[in-house]
Amino acid sequence: MPAKIPHDPIRQDPIHITYRLLGSIPKSVKAQLKLRRDKALSEMEAEIMGLPEEHRIQERHKQKFLIEGKYELELEEAIHQAAITNPMFLADKGIAEIIIDSWLFFRKSGLYIYAICVMSNHVHLIVRATEGVEEIPIGPIIGRHKSFTAHKVNEQLKRGEQGVWNRTYFDRRIRTGKFTTVMWYVLNNPVKAGLVSHWRDWPGTYLNPDFEELFRA
Repeated sequence: MPAKIPHDPIRQDPIHITYRLLGSIPKSVKAQLKLRRDKALSEMEAEIMGLPEEHRIQERHKQKFLIEGKYELELEEAIHQAAITNPMFLADKGIAEIIIDSWLFFRKSGLYIYAICVMSNHVHLIVRATEGVEEIPIGPIIGRHKSFTAHKVNEQLKRGEQGVWNRTYFDRRIRTGKFTTVMWYVLNNPVKAGLVSHWRDWPGTYLNPDFEELFRA
């Protein structure tokens, strides 16, 4: 089985993070997608085996980036397709505010937030470390966010102490020259899903005021 790819800390370059509700993808669909990803990773390892070590490391990094990216896109497509029958309570305005406010709280910890989009069953955000902050470990901050928001969501929905979030998350550094494209992708997620005609109409969207002019369309 391919080794898990470690999560780098949040640094000065923008990073796109996505995570989702527990049960937002049917187990059978997730298992099929994971099997396909693992097969692609195994085949890639076999293909690069004969390369010189330096080239092998570079090619492995490049191919993993592409394979994991495809896997994430397939998962998100599955999330959208499953939204009709699976949990989607993040669409509630009050719940979305809990999610957004939780992330904005972490600005005190050195997190610079570009944008947040709380969809009905998953969340997108683009962040980096603020100037003067070298790095922020990504796992602990997401863990704190999920723990706090799970409690608040259950409290608001009167669900007791049920599980809210899937334990995994995806994070990808935004490559040079792709920032605007990824920002539009995040902002337009509700439009792509057919929920609104303009991204500003979706109540689960936050855009940093520093970028209002750039993304005013």
